[in-house]
Amino acid sequence: MKLATTISASDLMTLPLTPLEQFIALLDKKSSYFRDAEIDKSLFSLKESGVDGFELLIPHHTDMRHIKKLKILIEHQDINIFSIHQPLSNPGGLNLDKVEKLCRIASIFSARVVVLHSSTLKNYLLDIEFTNKLKILEKKYSMTFGIENMTRNIMSQKSFTYNGKEFAKVVRIAGLRITFDTTHLGQAGGDILGFYDENKDIIVNLHISDYKHTVISDHLIPQFSSHLPINHGDLPLMKLISKIKKDNYSGQITMEINSNFKDICTSARIISQSPKNV
Repeated sequence: MKLATTISASDLMTLPLTPLEQFIALLDKKSSYFRDAEIDKSLFSLKESGVDGFELLIPHHTDMRHIKKLKILIEHQDINIFSIHQPLSNPGGLNLDKVEKLCRIASIFSARVVVLHSSTLKNYLLDIEFTNKLKILEKKYSMTFGIENMTRNIMSQKSFTYNGKEFAKVVRIAGLRITFDTTHLGQAGGDILGFYDENKDIIVNLHISDYKHTVISDHLIPQFSSHLPINHGDLPLMKLISKIKKDNYSGQITMEINSNFKDICTSARIISQSPKNV
């Protein structure tokens, strides 16, 4: 099991951001802990808490010049990048060229997983020709796509992007793997323990965070009480962590937690130090 936390490339260096990415950055409580001169201290604290590496989010306008500079910074800081996350803003959609760009970036950082949102891919996940091309890219770049389950909201048009059983069925038929987001499934009303048990054979990355059910978050604004620190919400995360450890899960666990630095480190210690039997 590898324990990671999320970080955006824009947290490590100045990058051009879309308006949506700028808005998301304003709401991101965790982004500031790498934006000052305390990066060495922050990295040390994370490692002491049990964090082995990072999932690197790539903003939309990131080009290969930025990646080369970022590579130098990451090597200097001895940061392990386990996975690459697609941009949260995708003007014009996510086509195969953009997906392959993410694969090239993954190769540069020796990352083995590329996270793609099911809500971005939508009907492409039902297109055999498209999913076969994804599998060709996996072989070409020696990496794996982790298709992520998403939240349910008033804009959701495809139930297979958030309904656990439908989502898993679509991913299995496509012959792909899963990035399992606990907050997203919890918000959509799913059973995170049952989903893990039924799909652990194809889960390559687990986005772990807590979620608190409210009328606002369940039906209007999913982000309202999402991606909370461990044990700050309603999800049975300790039971899930116990299952993972009993199964000797060998994939990646990624803390996708929107909180302060102290909460990130505390959550890491809970995950890394919790016993198998809860």
